[in-house]
Amino acid sequence: MELKELNRTITEKQFSNLYVFYGEEDYLKEFYANRIIQSVVDENFACFNLFHYQNLPDKQELRNALEQPPMMAEYKVVYLNQTDVMKAPADFRDALTEQMKNLAPFTILIIRETAVDKRSAIWTTAKNQGVTVECNYPSPSDMRAFINREFTKRQKKIPASLVDKILNEAEPNMYATINLIDTVCAYLQDTETVTEQVLNQFMQKSMQAVIFDLSEFLVTGQKEKAYQLLNQLKLTPSKTPPQMIFTLLSRHISGMYLAKVSQEERIPTAEIKPLLGKNVPDFVITKYLRQGKNIPISKLEQLIIFCSETDFKLKSGQISDPYLGIYTLFLKFWSL
Repeated sequence: MELKELNRTITEKQFSNLYVFYGEEDYLKEFYANRIIQSVVDENFACFNLFHYQNLPDKQELRNALEQPPMMAEYKVVYLNQTDVMKAPADFRDALTEQMKNLAPFTILIIRETAVDKRSAIWTTAKNQGVTVECNYPSPSDMRAFINREFTKRQKKIPASLVDKILNEAEPNMYATINLIDTVCAYLQDTETVTEQVLNQFMQKSMQAVIFDLSEFLVTGQKEKAYQLLNQLKLTPSKTPPQMIFTLLSRHISGMYLAKVSQEERIPTAEIKPLLGKNVPDFVITKYLRQGKNIPISKLEQLIIFCSETDFKLKSGQISDPYLGIYTLFLKFWSL
């Protein structure tokens, strides 16, 4: 079920007896699970009508929770919150699957997971008997609306350019975005409008944004800035391990190559997107095209081959220091 349809059914109180929320965006999974709970469970009777499990209960405890009638209410909720039910012992999975097929009309079972096994009986039963909702990071347009809405709730205004800055540079994580908004608004106090100076004080750039910066220095030949940024990254090796930096740079070069080929060969963007990675927004492809504008395809091809060979040498121990691989990539980029 799409989120728009889910919103409608909750608003109209058309509840299913079974929901499975899954996907990469924890904020959305928690938001919609809580919205259902708040819609059907009176706080005064939550101890009777809400069974919230963050660890797997035993089979009998779960059965009792599912079958026990609600107290002074139409519904009761059983919430299996990130309990990895699809990795549970086989006897538990079998029992849960059978219970899912025979839920009482007064029971709402919510299962929240990060990943699901679509070959499992639990998934098949959920698809047939209930509602499955994939919660991934929203589209840029939806995130713009979300950011504006959250600032407005806090009586603040943010220019459109700064909304785009958050989208383009901040970590693509809605919890991180909410924390950034809370922090900026608290800092502003009575000031109404967000400024770039204030935003820069609190916004941590995503690794993708950092790699774009590093690539920009490579493309434009700003050697000193490239080395300065790499030295900054070396100060936090646990957060930005060198092997990861090399891998992301390699992917970035591949991204420029694919975007450039798609443009020159007039291949639809929709056909290229799956090769670039899951949920790649259009602005990323635009950046690839801008950075790769003056780089010959032949040079990008050579760089891709070089990155592949260097990656093999790093993984096989022929190059012991990943930073050496990065420095060599810099030199290769500037020498071709």
